Amino acid sequence: MSCPAPARLIAIACASLLGARAAAQDATAAASQELARGSVIERVACAGVAGQSYALYLPSTYTRDRAWPILYAFDPGGQGARPVKLAAGPAERFGWIVAGSNNSRNGPMPEIQAAVAAIVQDTGSRFAIDARRVYATGFSGGARVATGLAMGCRGCVAGVFAQGAGLPAGATSADALDAAWFAAAGERDMNYAELFQLEQELLKRGARQRFRVFSGGHEWAPAPVWDEALAWFELLAMKDGRRPRDATLVASLFDDASARAAGFRDRGELLDERRELEAVVRDFDGFADTAPARGRVKELAASPAYRKALDRQRSAIAEQVRVTADLGDELQKLAEAPGEGRAEVVLRANRDANELMKNVASAKDPDRRLVYERALSQVYIQAMETARGALRQERTDSALDLFEIASTLRPEAPQPQLGRAQAQAAAGRKPHAVRSLRRALELGLTPQDLARVLETNEAFAKLRSDPDVVALLAAAPQP
Repeated sequence: MSCPAPARLIAIACASLLGARAAAQDATAAASQELARGSVIERVACAGVAGQSYALYLPSTYTRDRAWPILYAFDPGGQGARPVKLAAGPAERFGWIVAGSNNSRNGPMPEIQAAVAAIVQDTGSRFAIDARRVYATGFSGGARVATGLAMGCRGCVAGVFAQGAGLPAGATSADALDAAWFAAAGERDMNYAELFQLEQELLKRGARQRFRVFSGGHEWAPAPVWDEALAWFELLAMKDGRRPRDATLVASLFDDASARAAGFRDRGELLDERRELEAVVRDFDGFADTAPARGRVKELAASPAYRKALDRQRSAIAEQVRVTADLGDELQKLAEAPGEGRAEVVLRANRDANELMKNVASAKDPDRRLVYERALSQVYIQAMETARGALRQERTDSALDLFEIASTLRPEAPQPQLGRAQAQAAAGRKPHAVRSLRRALELGLTPQDLARVLETNEAFAKLRSDPDVVALLAAAPQP
């Protein structure tokens, strides 16, 4: 088994997964400590690795008498319980273990690698895992971690459920991806274009893939999409001989897929209808009669209405690139060390941010509005991530400019204010930091979340006992 390291995911993750594989196959592996079955545990400490933990779901029927599939989940903010709670329903139905890292988050690669190594090694020694049925999921940057794990240890991961993003940073193609691929994105997701283009690449290769679009933005997929994703992995496991065939389950999944295709057709959603029908043909061949689906796929391919819908899709993707080009360049320049002409760049960036906000508010055409909403999401995330990068490099003024633009793009969001507070605290501007924290609370940040940030982020060390900050936290419940 080879372990190439695509993009920036290096051998540590691959070695961890291989090590966990061996541990899962070792009959003398240490029995797990007694952990609750059938409910989400928000924190399981990794043995022997200080500070590393994960959220966990064990099926109510779990025992060590047999091996179980496992799903590793990666949240971009290190909130492992989020995906574990979403996965709990289908995990109970199909009998999967789910483990969500509380440490893997958008940020420096060494920290991500350490988190991946810790969760994989601990679960591999603690639980009875089916080494042929290891899966990974993640949202946004976490999706890139999940995909990178599969690409970095080819043959180790049976399937990836990528949500809101695709390939790991630096990867230019999916050539190293041999795992089954289920992607999901909200229709307003900034990374919709990336996942659509990746879908087209995988289709040309004849790869096992699905792409589900749901109503929403850049966010974790809703529970029904999780049900569909895990059910699809179950179907493929039956086809591959990784689990016994269940004729009743196959028939139920076929009926569900056929009903989805019919619903797309009734609503005139031709791109989604063709996606679903092609998946029916691909996935149920040998299990069910797919001739009607094949016939309808041919009809759609020849349909002027379908071709028009596909052209609109491609035009929207190109328009998003055009709309975000100038502001994206300006944000990148602001991340650099201050220099001559910086004030002009700040003015242009704020002007372009305000112009985009106006376009979102005034767009009447649904397709045009969708382009602007995706563009807004894209540049907001870019501003936030670039600002955090500037903070890590101690470029406080750059970070403040970028957080300010982020707050222009999303005035209702507390995160830019929290970022401003961190930058101001790092610069010793305590009164400004307190004002920004207060504003973050006014915009919806909970006192509990603020208390957690203050405790874990060393930039706020000098503010933890400040009387003004203590007053802000007065509403938080006492343990």
